[in-house]
Amino acid sequence: LIVTAVYYRLRATFESRAGVLRATAQLILILGGLALIDTLLQSALFDRAGPGALAELFLWHFTACLFLPWRPVESMRPMIPLLGLWAIVAVLVTPPGDRTTGALVPILLSPAILLPGLGVAGWRLRSHGRQFRSRMVGRQYMRMRTELMQARALQEAMFPARHDDGCVRLDYAYTPMRDVGGDYIHLAVGSTGTVSITVIDVTGHGLAAAMTVNRLYGELERLRAEDPGIQPVQVLAAINRYIHLTLSRHNIYATAVCFDVDPYVGELRYANAGHPPSFIRPVTGVLRELESTGMLLGVMPDESFDCQQVRVPLVPGDVVIAFTDGLIEAMNRRGEAFGIERVREALRRSPPPDRWPEFLASLAARHQSGPRQDDVLIAAVRYESVRMPATRSVPRQRVGV
Repeated sequence: LIVTAVYYRLRATFESRAGVLRATAQLILILGGLALIDTLLQSALFDRAGPGALAELFLWHFTACLFLPWRPVESMRPMIPLLGLWAIVAVLVTPPGDRTTGALVPILLSPAILLPGLGVAGWRLRSHGRQFRSRMVGRQYMRMRTELMQARALQEAMFPARHDDGCVRLDYAYTPMRDVGGDYIHLAVGSTGTVSITVIDVTGHGLAAAMTVNRLYGELERLRAEDPGIQPVQVLAAINRYIHLTLSRHNIYATAVCFDVDPYVGELRYANAGHPPSFIRPVTGVLRELESTGMLLGVMPDESFDCQQVRVPLVPGDVVIAFTDGLIEAMNRRGEAFGIERVREALRRSPPPDRWPEFLASLAARHQSGPRQDDVLIAAVRYESVRMPATRSVPRQRVGV
């Protein structure tokens, strides 16, 4: 009856943990107080106290600890005043001659009735703590996975579509080390039909590198929009200035190679800033290596940046291969890198594969043992045919915006 009355009186507070614990403490105090009153009445009316009060205090405390999510300290709060009152009652109901042994010893030992409940409360607290941490870690992991998936979708949207206008074809394969990465390829087709490709490799991996790529993407878009005829060496000089002014303070740098393919005259113009060498795979199969012509981007200020532009003739059927260092740094179980020499051997293959990026990526994947240690981006630009001058005034396209 008492439990029911307390429930209906305090049920509005049961929506919170504090409310439940407060109601339980009040109930224990009421029931314990009634048990002490019963002990006094039995002693006064029947000259005997019986074992009920202390046993009932133990019962209510232990039962509450079995079901309530309270801490050991919280479980003791209603019991301390009850044990104090019980000590007074024990002295009152014990005959004067027996108080030393009949009351003092039980009073000193009475806190022991709390030990089982305290043990249960401590065990439940640890168990609930583990479950809570496990749920929180799971929620944080799922939230992080969702954010990474969104970040990957945004980064993939910055990458250009494969390009094939009948004269120049661009294929590429990109495999980030993690969900997002620091390698990027940018494509722009000018109003005269010149195809411009920039391959960038930002230092670092993961989100930090991906955020840097986002910024460089915006800078490349700005450069191409403001000056559609900008030359490869000018692109790299502008990117160097941007990284040096805004990112180098955070120890973020980049390597890059920039190509212009002019399909009218069959010419490649390129500049390479600290990037791995690129290759021209001619129809004859005799490789031509396009070495670096400048320094790492962001290390030196604008006035000290030194990079050269090189012109190379092309004939229909030539393929320009560019890649980031994740390709040549793929390690096997013996600690051997895939290396630039294996790239050269692969590029001498005859007959050549239709899609060089996928072919080279598969070779590196077979060579590699264990998880990837870097992002891998491989691009192939095929000069397929000469563009006739009559088509030179085609509208400018923006690819990959």
